[in-house]
Parts: sequence; C-alpha cells; structure tokens
Amino acid sequence: MNKLQIYTEILNSVMESILIVDNDNKIEFCNPTLHQLFEVDDDKDLTGTNFLDFVVKEHWDIVNNQTDTRKSGESSRYELKIVTARNNIKWVSLSVCPRLDTEGNTIGAFATVVDVTKMKTLQFELTEILNSVMESILIVDNDNKIEFCNPTLHQLFEVDEDKDLTGTNFLDFVVKEHWDIVNNQTDTRRSGESSRYELKIVTARNNIKWVSLSVCPRLDTEGNTIGAFATVVDVTKMKTLQFELTESEERFRDIALCTADWLWETDRNARYTYCSEMVIDSLGYSSEELKGKAPFDFAPPDDQKYMRNKYLEIFKNKEDIVNLESRNVHKNGYIKIFLTNGIPILGKNGDLLGYRGVDKDITIQKLAEAEISRAQIITERKNAELKAALSNAKKLTQQSRQTNRTNSVLLAKMNNERTAAMNGLVEMTESLLGTELTPQQADYVAGIKENADALMSTIKNPHISG
Repeated sequence: MNKLQIYTEILNSVMESILIVDNDNKIEFCNPTLHQLFEVDDDKDLTGTNFLDFVVKEHWDIVNNQTDTRKSGESSRYELKIVTARNNIKWVSLSVCPRLDTEGNTIGAFATVVDVTKMKTLQFELTEILNSVMESILIVDNDNKIEFCNPTLHQLFEVDEDKDLTGTNFLDFVVKEHWDIVNNQTDTRRSGESSRYELKIVTARNNIKWVSLSVCPRLDTEGNTIGAFATVVDVTKMKTLQFELTESEERFRDIALCTADWLWETDRNARYTYCSEMVIDSLGYSSEELKGKAPFDFAPPDDQKYMRNKYLEIFKNKEDIVNLESRNVHKNGYIKIFLTNGIPILGKNGDLLGYRGVDKDITIQKLAEAEISRAQIITERKNAELKAALSNAKKLTQQSRQTNRTNSVLLAKMNNERTAAMNGLVEMTESLLGTELTPQQADYVAGIKENADALMSTIKNPHISG
C-alpha cells in the first residue's frame, strides 16, 4: 500500500468532514463524513464537482473572498449556508488552510467542515430573545470591545438601529473622567466577580446620560474570563432627582423607594410590620400574610441559615442594605429572585427601631444572564473543536512535507555511496589493465571496466537510462 492510499484511509476514517479542492474550488477529495453532511450517496464520486454547487447563492461572495485570501497563503475560518443534495439548508463552519506545491505556490485548499446548524439556530433564537427584551443588553470582550448589543441599547446610546457597533470600544461612549471606573470594574470582572456600578455616557448625539450596569463575567470552557455580559439601565432621571434632593437625604431615600416592585418595613428583629399590596404580584402572599414574618423565612431551605445570619449581621451593625440578592419561594412553590435595598430607622438616641426598604423582582434578568452564559459556553466549545481540527490538518500537512524531505535526503545519500563504490571499481580495473594478464584475464577485466563505465554513466544521468 503506497502513502497516498494510507493517507486516504486515514482521512476516510476520521470523524470530521474533510474536503480538498483546487484553486477553482473543484472537489479533489472528500471523505464519507462529508458525504453524510452534504446528504450525498456514499457511492457517488464528487471529484470535479464545484464546491459552490453546494453553497447558497447569497454566500458565493464569501467563498470567493476566502479563496482570494487562501491564494495569498493565509488560513481562515468562516461560516456559510449550504444546500444539501436533498435540498435541506444547513449552516457549516469551515477551517481552511492552503495547499502548496513544491515551489510554495498555492494549488488549492484543505478544509474541515463542521455542521453548526443547531448552534446557529440557538444563536438566532437567543438573539431574538435579547432583541425583544426591554432591558439594554451589552456583550463585550476582555478589551471592552462590543460583540453584541440589542436595539434597546441602540436607543439608549442614540445610535441608528442599522449601525453595527461590533468591534466598537465601549469606552468610546463613556465620558473620559469615568474611564477609570470601567477599567477598575474590568479588573474585577477578570477575577471572576460580578458587579454593579454607575457612570456617565455620551451618546451618538452628544447627550450626557447616567447609566447603571449589572455585569457578570463570560467564561470559556476552561473557566477563563473572556469578556462580560451586562444589562444597562438609564438612570438619568433618578440621578437628576438624587442631585436635586441632596439637601434632604431622608426625603431622597423615601422617594427612591418608590422605584421598586414592593415596599416594606420591619421591626428591630427583622419581622415585617408593613408590606405594600404590590407584594402579592411578586411573591404570591398578601401583605397581611407577611406581617410577623422575616425576609429569610421565604428563602429555600438551603439558603435560610445564610440569609438569616446575613440579615441579623446587617441589623446588628445598623448598615444600609445595598443590592442584596436573595432567592425566595413563591407561594405557588417556584423560585423568584429579588434585589433588596433598605435603610435603618433610628430613634432619637440612635437606637435601631427597624428597617424600611424595597424589593425588586430580577428573576427574568438572572435567567437571561444564565442563558447567555450557557450559549457562550456552547459557542466556545465549538470553536475549540474547530481549532483542534485545524491543528490536526496542519500536522498532517507538516508530516507529509517532512516525509518528502526525508526521502530526498535518503536518495541523495544512496547515490553518493554508489558513485564512490563505482569509482573504486573503475580505478581497480584500470590498475589491472596495466599489469601482465593472460588474454582471457585481460578480456574479463576489459568487460568489467566497460560495464562499470556504463553504470557510472547511468548513476550520473539517471534521466537518460532505460
């Protein structure tokens, strides 16, 4: 079995779909896995078929542009839609590296092809979900370059909806005096911590706004931080109100409470003494049912001890309750997530009388964050698989080149050794001819020399032999 047959068997046995084309994108080889992907019968020979015959027309430009890139000697990775032999539409991801001849000229390409239809469908569905939510959604990489933002964020930043912000640095929308806030929060995020903070932005129309960001890190499959997912809320009106009410902090706090889903008050032992009627929409219980209960009484069993200690510590130190997240069991049995803020109510002597605060239902937001993280993990896993496939392809190419180089060196060495041996034989026969020989011996030596000269000529000029 020759090397070509061995390589063909190897490519036919791998799980990845393998495709080899010439410079005109005509197929020179494809393995059975690619036949399955293209829904082509295994016994059908695709050799000579143009790869574009399987690509939807609106994506032909993608293939042609990538072909130009490949001809310049560059590898690439891209996605496009194909139409199978059974007229089914699929999304595929191609990892392509150029094929070179012995002089280094590009003569085609070697590619691995991966079916990413399910992943693309999930991305489209997820994008539709994010585009439909009321919150402004922002996804950035570790350098704060925007990878995704929904139409609500375009409205917040006063950017035309048809303008693609992908690759734009988020700092371009932040006032310079707040760049340090973003950089510090980026360092916090890279350590794996979530955060919530406020800053001023300048919109595309040069308007100044205050925004609040709730940020959680995006992780790859190995747990490394690769960016962040954030919800962005316009708090300009609230900040304006805050500045206007700085002379009366107590008045400001009471008004700020009205921005939540429900309001509450407790006694010094953290037992509810008052709850607004809106609580029934959030937790399922009426305000009367909550009186005498503590916030941690509604936590799931696994959370109750921690939440009880957390509240008692806050009450003991008379601290503000700031953005405290907690899980609560709805009256119907399912889990809701709330964000709690509150302030202590103090007597004239500074003794604690109780707390006044608000709760906001953030269940949908937390679920959206979890779904984004899950989708990102799937995407990163697929990228890792594609990277591994490309690496394997490069290794095969390097091994093939190394084999060719080794064979060339071995042949040259053998040729040199045969030349040296024949030179010795010719010199020996010439020496014998200069000595006294019988006629028969002279005949033998002359025959040896004649054949040695002919063999030397063949060694030095192998292309004229035969």
